Amino acid sequence: MRNRRLKRRLVATLDNTKFYNRNNLTNIIAKDLSDVHVSAESATSVSYDLKYLLALFNSRLLNYWFARRSDNLHITPAYFRQLPIFPADQATQQGFAAIVDDLLAVHAAINLWRERGYTIRTRSDGKTHVEVPYDALQAEVLAAHPDLATFSLYDALTTGQIALPAGVDIAATISSNVFVPPRYPTSLILRRSKLWLEVPDEHTRCYLEGYLRSPRWLGKTWDEIKTEAMVWEDERGLSAFFAAEEARRREILRLSQQASSLDAQVDEMVLDRERIMGSAPQVDEEGDVSTIPSS
Repeated sequence: MRNRRLKRRLVATLDNTKFYNRNNLTNIIAKDLSDVHVSAESATSVSYDLKYLLALFNSRLLNYWFARRSDNLHITPAYFRQLPIFPADQATQQGFAAIVDDLLAVHAAINLWRERGYTIRTRSDGKTHVEVPYDALQAEVLAAHPDLATFSLYDALTTGQIALPAGVDIAATISSNVFVPPRYPTSLILRRSKLWLEVPDEHTRCYLEGYLRSPRWLGKTWDEIKTEAMVWEDERGLSAFFAAEEARRREILRLSQQASSLDAQVDEMVLDRERIMGSAPQVDEEGDVSTIPSS
């Protein structure tokens, strides 16, 4: 099922691990690959590489074609059978399959980051949004740099790194919206109007903003986190942490840009394929198809 407001209606992937899926997904299963014919006149059999079909399914061209012909939220095999899949010889299909292999490898690498707790998604403006799991990264940095140290929020309070203002409600729990308000740039809001910290140092404040957003702290009170939540003792720890964060963001963005580049390459190959078949669809600067071959 797909939301009709989404730009991409058809989304497919290749499963070589024999997963079972729910009934809101459709499977295309490779059978005897000699049972599809180009035409009754030639009676020439052509086998389809699933990776070739995958490239077509995920292309902008077929997504545009499909969106113009159906707004049903439930995409069934009956709709798939209407898709204009042009025959291709083995050499052409292998060209598509090689790029699909690269794409699958890149997405597998991105998914490894997701398995480590990183949130990676594409925003509406096309840019990649990355959220780093600060608690997991803190543990990695400490393991890599035994000379660095952290201490608890309670210790940070006693040494003056942070302050707990008199007006806060220490029985209030941390919300999912942890933020620094523009009007009070040294405050870290844990629950609006009830629980907040004063953190004068910008780097410590930035670290705690990301660290205390972790689901690990959601719904906990100050007394529950003050000896569990850890902050870096000094600037050396903060510097090492932010350097590690930046390195991981760069790697994830590199992978994301590589995936986008490969997607664009597949789209261009699909368009070239359609032009060879006798049509010349056009793509605007944003990658939208403006004309489509008739079916």
